[in-house]
This record gives sequence, C-alpha cells and structure tokens, in this order.
Amino acid sequence: LTPYGNGYHYVIASTQGQNGGIVKDSLLILWSGASTIDSIIPGSLNVPHAGTQRIDFKVCDQFGNTLSKGTTISVSTTGVQAEVAFGLGGSFTIARDINFPPGAATRYACFVSDSRPDTNYATSATLAISVSSEGNGNATATIGGIIR
Repeated sequence: LTPYGNGYHYVIASTQGQNGGIVKDSLLILWSGASTIDSIIPGSLNVPHAGTQRIDFKVCDQFGNTLSKGTTISVSTTGVQAEVAFGLGGSFTIARDINFPPGAATRYACFVSDSRPDTNYATSATLAISVSSEGNGNATATIGGIIR
C-alpha cells in the first residue's frame, strides 16, 4: 500500500546500465475497480406537495476513486408526478481522466420535484441512478418513496 490509499501502487523497474551502474525508476499508478453507487442520502423519497427533495449519492470505483473518462451517470424517476434535475437532461459524462485523492469528486446530488403542484395527492415514485462505464462496468441503484 501507498500513503495515497486503496488502488494506488508503484511500479518499480531497474536494470544494469553501462559500466555496470544500476538504473532505477518508479511510477505511481492507480488500478481502477468496478463501478459502485452508494451513500444514497436520504434512503427514500418523501417529496412535499409542490416541493423538492435533494438526494445525495456517491459514484466511484470499488476503491473509492473517481471513475474513468467516458463514464456516464444518469438519474431518472418513475411516477405520475415525479421530476428529476441532474446534469444535462438527467445525465452527466466524465469528460477527462482526473486523478483525485481517494473519495474526492465522487459525490453527486440530484433534485426530485413534485411536477404536478396543482394536485394534492400522494403517489409512489422511484429514483434510479445508473452508471455506464466501459472501463469500470455498469451499476444501478434505486430508492422508492412518495411524492405528495
């Protein structure tokens, strides 16, 4: 292990150079693992009448590190009066590889709203969070609840 955390390792190479001298170098690399979605807070929907609820969640690899370039995170809702705001049209794509410290830049938030404030009845709804990543694999998580 390195002081950088899980998934980080050094590759060290050495060889004998001219006149018998040793040439040695090292490179810090990050092994990336499977996509995960966790730390969904709160764990259920309870959107007030004509209101909005913030949902926080974490998307990372199995080591807690940022996912690779090209990964798309999507958020959608089902339910008669549920509407979600996240990224551009409900999705966000990681545009470049960034090597952050473990756990950094892996937290996201979306907002679920009552899309029918003119009505005043409770309906069930589901929020689905999906990750599509060629390098890290896909993951999905859902929570359910009520839109009032």
